[in-house]
Amino acid sequence: MSTTFNMDDMGLLQEFNRLGRRFDEMTSHEALGKVLNGDDPVSPCRPFETDERLAGMVDDLFGNTSWSTTLLAATVVPDGRLTRICRDFISNCANTVRAHGISVWLYDLINDAAIAISLDRPTERMPPLIRLCEGDELARRCRPNAGKRYGGRKKRELDMTEHIHQMYRLGAYVMLRWGADEPRSEAIARMMLADGGLGMCMLKEDAKVMAMGPSPDMRYLRVIDYLDELRAAADKEYAYAEHPHVKALAERVAECFMDDLKADDRYLYDADKLIEAYAALWDTRTMPSERMRGDLEFRRVKPDCALWENPVYLRELAISLMGANGSADLVQGFEQRDRERFERGREYLQRLRGIVELRGIKMLPPIMVVLGKAWADDVEPASNVERTRMLRGYWRCGDDAAVVVLSRLMYDGSARKAATAIAACDVEEYVAAFPMLGGGSSDGGSSDGGSSDDGSSGGSSGGSFDDDDASDERDDERGVVVLA
Repeated sequence: MSTTFNMDDMGLLQEFNRLGRRFDEMTSHEALGKVLNGDDPVSPCRPFETDERLAGMVDDLFGNTSWSTTLLAATVVPDGRLTRICRDFISNCANTVRAHGISVWLYDLINDAAIAISLDRPTERMPPLIRLCEGDELARRCRPNAGKRYGGRKKRELDMTEHIHQMYRLGAYVMLRWGADEPRSEAIARMMLADGGLGMCMLKEDAKVMAMGPSPDMRYLRVIDYLDELRAAADKEYAYAEHPHVKALAERVAECFMDDLKADDRYLYDADKLIEAYAALWDTRTMPSERMRGDLEFRRVKPDCALWENPVYLRELAISLMGANGSADLVQGFEQRDRERFERGREYLQRLRGIVELRGIKMLPPIMVVLGKAWADDVEPASNVERTRMLRGYWRCGDDAAVVVLSRLMYDGSARKAATAIAACDVEEYVAAFPMLGGGSSDGGSSDGGSSDDGSSGGSSGGSFDDDDASDERDDERGVVVLA
C-alpha cells in the first residue's frame, strides 16, 4: 500500500518563489537594457557574467540540467519569448509542488519527457538550450511554429533522450536535497541515476503520485526485490571471503577509519571479481541482462544461474563500481561480445581501481568528476556541437560519482550530503562533507589528515583532497574549465 513521502515541499516551494522574484529582477527592462547597451552581444555558448545570487538559486533547484543554463542565458539574451518560456516554467514548477508535492512534480516532468520520446515530438518543457547554440538559433527554438526548431530527426531524437536523462538527474538531485526526512529518498535517487525507468516507477510508492492516476502496474517491484536479493547474497559471500588487506592494517589503523578501510577493500574485491567473472563467461552464451530482467518483471521467471554467472548481477555490480555511464562499455562490450569496447571498459575500471587502491574510495568520486572536465585549450576552438558533448559528458561524470557514493559510502552519516554535492559536480562541497578529507570536523574523529597515532594511514582517510589528487591522473598539466 502506498504511503505519502515525507518531502520538504514547503522548503522547495519557498526556493521557487525566491527564484521567480530574482529572475524577474534580472530580466526586467532595466536589466536587459544594460545588456543591449553593452559593447558586444553575449554568446550563451561561452562563459558569461551573470548574477551570482540567481546562479546560486538556479544551481540549488535544477542542478546539472539545461534548465539551469537556459535560465541564466535568459538574463543575457534579450529575447521576450525566451524570458516568457523560463518564467512560465518556474511558475508551473511552483504551482505543481504547491498543489501536489515534490514527488508528483518529478513524476510529471519525467513522464512528460517519456511521452515526448514515444510521440517523437519535443515537449514544451524541454529547455530551448538543451543543445548549446548562438542567440539567433536560440531565438528560433523559442518560436513554437518554427519548422525543425530542434534540427533534423537525428538531432531531435538525441536531444529528447538527453532531456529525459536530465530529468532523471534532476529527480535524483531533488530527492537528495529535499528528501532528507524520507527513508526511501536515497534508494530512489540512486536508481534515478543507475536506471532511470525504475527510479521513475519508484516514485509511484508515494500515495500522492498514485492519486494522480498513473499506471497501477507495480511489477517493477519484482526487479527491485530481486536486485536486493542479489546484493544480500553478494554481501554474505564477501563476509566469508578472506581479506588480507584489512587484517594486515586492522591493528594499526584508528578505529574511526576502519569502515573506510573495509569500503576500500570491498571495492577492490568486487572490481577483481567482476573482471574475473566476465572473462570466465566470455566464451559462454549468456542471455542479455535486459531480457532477463524483462522475463522477471513480466513473466516472474527468475534467472537460474550462480551469482557470478548472472548477467543481471554483473551489470548491477558494474554500475555500483563505475556508474551507469562509465560501465556502459564494460557491460555492453561483454553482452555484445565486442572485444574492443569491453577492453575499453575494463581499462577504465582498472584505472578507477588503481585510484581506490592508492587514495581510497572516498577520494574516487571527486577525481571522477575532475577527470570529466574539459581542457581549456580544447574548449576555446571547439564548435558548439563539441562544447555540448563536453558539457554533457562532464555532467554524466557527476552522475556516476554520485552512484558510487550512494552504492558504497552510505555507512557514513555524511554520505548523503556528499552525494548531493558530487551529483552537482561540486568537489569543494563534497570534500567539506567528509571531515577526513580536510572538510572540517565531526564526531567520527579529528580532521588532521587521517593519520592514526602511529603515523599510518587507512584507505580513503589517508589525506586531504586537492586538485593535485586529480591532476595526477591527467596526461599533462594543462588547465581545465567547465562549460556551465
